Amino acid sequence: MWPDASRIVKTSASRDPLVGLITKLCYNAGMVSSVLYLLLIAIIQPCISRQIDQRRELNVTALLRLRRAVSYLCSKLKTTNVSVFGFNDNGATVERCTQTSSTSDSEQNLGGDMFEASLSEAVKKDYWNLANMKLKHISFDVSQYNARMGERSPPREQLQFEIKSVKNQVSLCDESKEIKKKTDRITDNIREIKGWFVNGKIS
Repeated sequence: MWPDASRIVKTSASRDPLVGLITKLCYNAGMVSSVLYLLLIAIIQPCISRQIDQRRELNVTALLRLRRAVSYLCSKLKTTNVSVFGFNDNGATVERCTQTSSTSDSEQNLGGDMFEASLSEAVKKDYWNLANMKLKHISFDVSQYNARMGERSPPREQLQFEIKSVKNQVSLCDESKEIKKKTDRITDNIREIKGWFVNGKIS
């Protein structure tokens, strides 16, 4: 027999609450991700692209202006040939080399090397003179100390020996005479070659 319809109880399938919570979270996460993606594509990406283009344009403009400024400054730069510097300077006369024709790269490099060597030698001399001055001050201070104490300081002789040793080393390291000799020889050779051209020996 068929059961009585009034006795049939309608029931719904039981569902785990945890599964429902996870489903809602995934659904909400999908919605939030979709909204964020739309915002990124529609608003953020165009703004970033615009900023990148502006920075690139600014860099190009700055580089062009900098290049123009460098070119302008180079055009205004005044250079001095090494030949205008004097050699064999003394109290009354100064020997100078007058340029009569264009020099080769090797001659220009030679002149630049001589000038740099003379400059470095002058700097070395200044440092050595400063060192000698300081040593003299030290010796003077020691002498004053001995005079006040009324007795001779035993280490003073050792200090004087060290000072003499340093002076000897300075004299050994001094190459100014050799550099001056080479400079004089180069100047004489250049002057002799110029004389050949002036006198018509070389045409």
